[in-house]
Amino acid sequence: MNITFAWWNVGLKPPVASAKEPGASTTLRPWFLFCHLKELLELDLIAFGEVSNSFVLALGQSFLRAGFASVSITGKEGRIIFDIAVFYRADKLELISSKNIVHPHYSGNLRVAARLEFRVAGSEERIFFYISHWPSRLSRPDLGRDELGYALRADINTVFKEEGFDAKIILMGDYNDEPFDKSIYDKLVATRDRRVVIDKPFILYNPFWRSLGGVQPYSRNGKLSPCHGTYYYKGSSHVTKWFTFDQIIVSSAFMGHTPWHLDEELTTVYSYHDDEYLGNIFFKNFDHLPIYGRVTRYYD
Repeated sequence: MNITFAWWNVGLKPPVASAKEPGASTTLRPWFLFCHLKELLELDLIAFGEVSNSFVLALGQSFLRAGFASVSITGKEGRIIFDIAVFYRADKLELISSKNIVHPHYSGNLRVAARLEFRVAGSEERIFFYISHWPSRLSRPDLGRDELGYALRADINTVFKEEGFDAKIILMGDYNDEPFDKSIYDKLVATRDRRVVIDKPFILYNPFWRSLGGVQPYSRNGKLSPCHGTYYYKGSSHVTKWFTFDQIIVSSAFMGHTPWHLDEELTTVYSYHDDEYLGNIFFKNFDHLPIYGRVTRYYD
């Protein structure tokens, strides 16, 4: 058995009060790419970022006909705006609970994650998904970023305390921080070192260190790699316009401690460049690439 999942910040309605609802034709763009990804990857769960409840309502019936149930994690909680929608295959995953994690901070509450607990259909096995869209560095350059990682880790620790380190936990989202930023590697405790995760099961594993640069090395006669991250910021004044803000991180349960294993080869960034469906027009409509992953349970 395997479970394939994806995250995509589609940028339809950023979590700011002044953002307007997108038009119908704009809303349909993510649906068409979802159908394309579903065909390629056989998706079981996909989470969208920067959407509103109208997005869920507009596409709900289409997803329902495709066998997907929905969870709308949208709307305001005080001054915080949630902007996440989750669609999951109802015959494979049974939703047990959904919870918004908000961390109090003197500068204003921080939206940390949505925690969704699923039961794998036909079994008693559970998987916890933490889906995040952390505030932009433009709006909060440093303030509270360490607290975001710390607060997310604190909630994960409550699951570990109840379930043990064999708890099956998957994190994904747009963190607006890169794998090497302190909030991710230190406060969240997410490493790139597989051996460390095997030896110390409380540490999380972040396979998206591999997405910090181009997929193919430079060669004289080769094509330059089009993607060097997950987010392309055209107006960047840095030495790069690429950032690896979108990431998937897993608990050690998927790294050799249980019958479930991360399929790391199928945990990566969607490459639009060689895709005839999208080609070079992708960044005319979006600035984040979809990311996806898969975990498999073995019975031998």
